[in-house]
Amino acid sequence: MISPPFTGIEYPVLAIGAPTDEEVYIFEVQGRVVLHEQKGASWDAFFHINGKLTDLTDTAVEGGRFETVFPLKFSLAPQILTWPQTQGGPFNTPPVNGTDTDGYGFSKTNFTFGDQSTLVTVGPSIAKFTKTKDGGGQLWVTSVGVTTDGTGRFARARGMGAFNGSAFYEKAFDISTYEGRKQLRDGFAVQVSINLKVIRKENLLAS
Repeated sequence: MISPPFTGIEYPVLAIGAPTDEEVYIFEVQGRVVLHEQKGASWDAFFHINGKLTDLTDTAVEGGRFETVFPLKFSLAPQILTWPQTQGGPFNTPPVNGTDTDGYGFSKTNFTFGDQSTLVTVGPSIAKFTKTKDGGGQLWVTSVGVTTDGTGRFARARGMGAFNGSAFYEKAFDISTYEGRKQLRDGFAVQVSINLKVIRKENLLAS
């Protein structure tokens, strides 16, 4: 049963297990990304994303917010243009060639929901970029997040999320040069699809 304040983003039909345990939330984020070229101990710069939550009909979740940070090293920049090897079959047994799908780094994300409960996740992110025939470019970033903490109804919740974001540029950027990264520093729009699966603390075995 869908109940406020998550009406429109809660999908109990997609949960598995005991009816009152796993909760599934699917929604979109309309956000803005800015590249901050501030060097740190293990990063050369970082992307910061802010956005609002909407359901799949593009209706805003009142009070819903999204914030994430993704550090990066410029030495890994060529990887965003390099696509994985063709896998071939069979698909019921190894091997699996994961070359060019790892080693990008980790992102952390904070979700704020309509009742101001929050949920924090952390996990690996992969970025890929392709140029389009009209001179533009499409950027995709996919992340897997494992819950770390939260507040309100998500305090001490456990679960995971999958996040798939995309951005379009009328003119493709060049991440390898300072000048080529200007439009990233200026900021750009991003659309992110979110799938969260969690179990609240009251349905977990006490530890």
